Amino acid sequence: MPNDIASLKEYKKKWYEKNKERLLKKRKKYYEKHKDEILAREKKYKKDNEEKLKARRIAYYKENRAHITGLNTEIRMTVLKHYGGTPPKCACCGESHLEFLAIDHIKGGGIKERKGPCQLVFATSGPSLTHFS
Repeated sequence: MPNDIASLKEYKKKWYEKNKERLLKKRKKYYEKHKDEILAREKKYKKDNEEKLKARRIAYYKENRAHITGLNTEIRMTVLKHYGGTPPKCACCGESHLEFLAIDHIKGGGIKERKGPCQLVFATSGPSLTHFS
């Protein structure tokens, strides 16, 4: 085993890569065996530390607001372009101002997608692009 810190870190990294599969199997087996205990412990921790966790989430959001907002905008534009074309426009009236565009279902039935296995489904027979008046 190496003596200096840099060599030790490199040794541990190589050891982990070499034994990664075995470790993952071991962790998975442990989780399956103790699943109820682990979930109960996590639930108790969340309940006991509710305020601390809330403060941590708020701090994270404040620190990463620009990145989070950028991701949300990127996802929204992807969806709008998929259903409304490039540039996106309303299926009913042709409105193209992004602030007014929203996803809506022509014949209702939007609950089917929310209850399905995937929340974001790009389907040709899916919702149409409309705007709020």
